[in-house]
Amino acid sequence: MTKENASEVISLIVENKIFETNVVLSKRFFSSFLGLRAEDKAEFVIYRKKDNKTMATLTTNEEGYAEVLLPYGEYILKQVSGKTGYYLQEDVVFSVNEKKNREKKEIQLVNFPYQGKLEFLKLDAATRKGLKDAFIEIYSEEDVLVFQGKTDEFGKLIVNNLDYGKYYLKEKQAPKGYALSVGKNYFEINEAGQVVSLELENEQEVVVPSTNKISFPVYLFLSILCFSLGTISILYAKKKI
Repeated sequence: MTKENASEVISLIVENKIFETNVVLSKRFFSSFLGLRAEDKAEFVIYRKKDNKTMATLTTNEEGYAEVLLPYGEYILKQVSGKTGYYLQEDVVFSVNEKKNREKKEIQLVNFPYQGKLEFLKLDAATRKGLKDAFIEIYSEEDVLVFQGKTDEFGKLIVNNLDYGKYYLKEKQAPKGYALSVGKNYFEINEAGQVVSLELENEQEVVVPSTNKISFPVYLFLSILCFSLGTISILYAKKKI
């Protein structure tokens, strides 16, 4: 700097580098009989924590993923919609740090279903008395076997922790002395804590006495008698000749 330019103003522009992170959301839902599955079309909003400003709106794809590039700061992830019959995810607070630009940050989320229970009762069709040892199977609407069990001495069978959804019940083996109940018996779990009651009746088997043991010896006796009479007739005819 010289005397001539001492009065001049020098402007300096300094740019601060903003660190950004690629935030990847991995969304899954849990099924008691199918395990973890990717959830598509789940919707989320990301707010900046310090002023509650909306920073991004995300919707998961068929593989259950969504991603967004966010600058340094603290954020709140809020789920606004998801799979029917499932609890929404609680809000998640996360941070984007300034240690490394364009690093990848994955947030994994799992939603769980509403659950209810089935109270099943097996009855004698005539007396309405409970029947034990009826072997029962329960299937999902996708025909996936989700439960097997037998009724107790009072004809009862309680199935807990059934996920939200549609089911059908089948009798695999009837109680001793009773005819098998055929067909599918449908029911649904529509809300958390729901209790579904289902009754199924069995008719006693009608036992028809078997006549085989009586008729078989009679037929045998008649056959032998006819054969014997035929033989005697032949011998008698030969003697007359």
